Amino acid sequence: MVIKWFGQACVQIKTGNKIVIIDPFKNIGLKMPNFRADIVLVTHNHFDHNNVSAIKPREGKKEFAFFEGAGEFEAEGVIIRGIPAWHDNEMGRKRGKVYMYLLQSEGINIAHLGDIGQKKLYEEQVEALNNVDILFIPVGGVYTVGAEEAFEIANQIDPKIIVPIHYKIKGLNIDLEPVDKFLELEGKHPQPLKELKVEKEKLARQEEREVVLLEPAK
Repeated sequence: MVIKWFGQACVQIKTGNKIVIIDPFKNIGLKMPNFRADIVLVTHNHFDHNNVSAIKPREGKKEFAFFEGAGEFEAEGVIIRGIPAWHDNEMGRKRGKVYMYLLQSEGINIAHLGDIGQKKLYEEQVEALNNVDILFIPVGGVYTVGAEEAFEIANQIDPKIIVPIHYKIKGLNIDLEPVDKFLELEGKHPQPLKELKVEKEKLARQEEREVVLLEPAK
């Protein structure tokens, strides 16, 4: 499995010969790549997460599988569970609802929390996000949880690998906090990687929680 991050909450997961794209963006100062995908997921219907029209199906296919919402789905051998959450800490009164996704492929569990804004997870959300190997979590505050809340939520989930997303980077025209405070709380200062390569066997042997910092791909 190979994972890339393109800024904001946009993630590409290559699993086997399939490609999953989560939260494609537009109008945020960053360039959207010319994506082709087998599966596209949107955590909520905001412009910096829902640019589905910019994505084309893989060559030889007429369409890709698209999901937005709660429930359990399966496409191209990938099992996907959508879990409701709040975009703010006032039960959606400010910014509404978002969906967290739990993906299962190659024996690896991946959670993407979208634009979660609630300061901690409810018990039923923690139960739904059981045995997470890789966690994508926003850390930039303002429109989502900030570093401290993200740290607490990560502790609730206790994944093997954390990938921070949705924070201030060069070129982004949305005012967010940088990733530094979250890294300080985790006590980790990793060197940025262009991509994350994951194998089930290595994850099984991993004992300490790891933070992976990804460079925005192009």
